[in-house]
Amino acid sequence: MQTNDVLSRVARGAHLLEEQYPGSMDRLCARVRSLNIAYDDSCTLGLLFGSYKTGHHSLFVGGDRSHMRSAEHGFMAFARVRDRRKNTDPAVMAEYQQLTAAWRALLMGYARIRELQVA
Repeated sequence: MQTNDVLSRVARGAHLLEEQYPGSMDRLCARVRSLNIAYDDSCTLGLLFGSYKTGHHSLFVGGDRSHMRSAEHGFMAFARVRDRRKNTDPAVMAEYQQLTAAWRALLMGYARIRELQVA
């Protein structure tokens, strides 16, 4: 998985969260150290909604509940959805690590910008 692809997916997800649930980024920044995309309760959606499933259903309503949409927005690994691999598969774990790193970098950058705005 190319870094630019992962970063663009995470940026797309951050935009969607902030658009549909203003203040999401601030809430995630407060919990950035707990973030781990591989786990249901500590993934981006889990930290905001209590679980991946609840967050997924909140964001992608109606007929648009495909997990592929979650992967396109950096909330899930493409290898998990597209290739139907298990969470323990090395390709899925590697992608989750990349997504976690990208979300953490985005959130730390966002927090730094917020600090500069206050100063």
